[in-house]
Amino acid sequence: DQRPTSTKPRPDDVYVDIPDKVRVATESASGEIEYIIEERERTWSENALKYGLSAAIRLDTLWPNAIKGLKSNPLLGSGFATLNKEFPYHFTEAESTDNNFLRVLGETGLLGFFSFYSIVLAGAYLSIKLFKNSYKIKNSVDRQFVVGLSSGYFGVVIGILLNAIYIDVYASSKVAFTYWALTGMIVALS
Repeated sequence: DQRPTSTKPRPDDVYVDIPDKVRVATESASGEIEYIIEERERTWSENALKYGLSAAIRLDTLWPNAIKGLKSNPLLGSGFATLNKEFPYHFTEAESTDNNFLRVLGETGLLGFFSFYSIVLAGAYLSIKLFKNSYKIKNSVDRQFVVGLSSGYFGVVIGILLNAIYIDVYASSKVAFTYWALTGMIVALS
């Protein structure tokens, strides 16, 4: 157990006590209601203490927000970029859902989910088909290229789908540009 031994425990992946910022309504001298940001001692959820802050942010906030987005409109979701933080000073630095499947479901609903992942699966299917038909290619260098590209692409699809459980990998430009460029090559060669 790596948790601090102070009187107030904190998650093992939190090394500095940073106060929580809370929006508080106050009444001014003229009787108007004003809002201020007040710093308070941070409290931790059971998930944070048990699994760490990173997992707790997903379990307590991000993933339930995606499910709420799906429930708000099961067919079309809540819309793009609607699952972010509630306020700029919200306790988490996460700007996304940290689960690509839940993000697509929450933002685009069942229609968007099945549309998007059918494209991903179609690319995987085309790579398998391309691999199976590579024996028809007469030139050995071309055949080796097609076999390497199609089998490598299929591995990439599996890896990214597994990675999508904990990261919005299809929204990451570094991954997405390369992935969709490879998908275009697979489609063109098919």
